[in-house]
This record gives sequence, C-alpha cells and structure tokens, in this order.
Amino acid sequence: ASWKCMNWMICEGLFGYKKDRLAEYILYKSLVMTEGEGCREYFSPITGKGMGQHNFGWTASLALDLKRRRLG
Repeated sequence: ASWKCMNWMICEGLFGYKKDRLAEYILYKSLVMTEGEGCREYFSPITGKGMGQHNFGWTASLALDLKRRRLG
C-alpha cells in the first residue's frame, strides 16, 4: 500500500539530501493519486486506486502540504 504520510516523510528526506528530482517525482505521483481518488486512507502503488477510509484527514492535510511545496 502507498500511504500519504510515508510519501511525505520520504519526500522530506529526499529534499533534505538534495535528491530533488526523485522527491518531485514521488510528490507528483502522490498528488495524482489524491486528485484522482480523493483523500483515501491509502492507495494501491500499482494502480493508484484509493483504498481504506474515505475523507481521511491525514491524507488531506499532507496533500495540501505537498501541493504547497510543489507550487512554491
């Protein structure tokens, strides 16, 4: 499963180690999943299908933070 909180932590670490290209890729894919499936608890890493609970608060808040970082 792909969890937004794990993707967020991975991106933070990658940005910290100046691995911006990989961090941007993970950030982009994470946002695509959220935009396509909504704020689900977790997602399929293969298909991007949202799974678990709907309207999951952690996903919503972390998606906003990832979008803020992407847009500057």
